[in-house]
Amino acid sequence: MTCDSLARRQYTAGKPGAIFYRKHPELGHVLGVHDPTPAASDDEMFSLTKRAQWGERLRWLARKDVFETLMRQHYLRGLREGLNAEHETRNAER
Repeated sequence: MTCDSLARRQYTAGKPGAIFYRKHPELGHVLGVHDPTPAASDDEMFSLTKRAQWGERLRWLARKDVFETLMRQHYLRGLREGLNAEHETRNAER
């Protein structure tokens, strides 16, 4: 598994989190629905991705906080997109 494949997995895992939240809103805090972390800009994501990829190639450059931040951002992007899609679907049905 590479940094890129895990990032795709995290993003994909976030989307069904929105569906799960709709069925179990009491678990929103576990799913990250109420996470106050702001979305990283495209430039920040690019920088995090490059740093994680270098850490993947050269272990001495690896930093746990960079990798965790990158993966969390991918998960939250998927989750927030899933929540927005749910919201838009409900509004379209009205």
